[in-house]
Amino acid sequence: AEPQDNQTEKMENNHHEENKSRLKRRLDGYLNRREEYSTEDGDIIKSEFFADLSRPRMQYTYFPLVLLAFFERENFNEKMSMTDMVHYFGSFYQDRKHKGLVVEKVNSIFVKKNPTDVEIKRLILSNPLGRSCLVKYFKYDKKSDFVSLDKKLFASLSVSDVEKIVKLATELIQGYYMKLN
Repeated sequence: AEPQDNQTEKMENNHHEENKSRLKRRLDGYLNRREEYSTEDGDIIKSEFFADLSRPRMQYTYFPLVLLAFFERENFNEKMSMTDMVHYFGSFYQDRKHKGLVVEKVNSIFVKKNPTDVEIKRLILSNPLGRSCLVKYFKYDKKSDFVSLDKKLFASLSVSDVEKIVKLATELIQGYYMKLN
């Protein structure tokens, strides 16, 4: 018989591998769906986008924060510099910290320390732009360092759609912090 510690370690490793596999399948599905958008109407993409926003898998505030950073800009267009998104994230969490509010879960880089712009960018690219449903709609171009929204989705959005997105993202963040408190 194996010692208990080895059995526990094997079980944890199996669980970790299953999670990685599940996340990989989900991400592959998202990327395949993004490719399918090239043949679909913008209103169909918009409908799926709103459906995804109504049932996000949120472990942190990063998912809705991407939406606020992207859609609350003055000069709103289909592209946003990653630098601007990084600054939006940094400012959001610094503001919460200065107000004495809960910043994030204790294991977040925004709680543990004051992260650098490079660390914030890495976080954004890995999660939520790297593994959430947002990968279907947003694309990062390493060469230009811009995040862009699907062209057909962007073209189909009205002013009221953008207001609805901002409202949904704000409500997601408020709900998240209510649960976290």
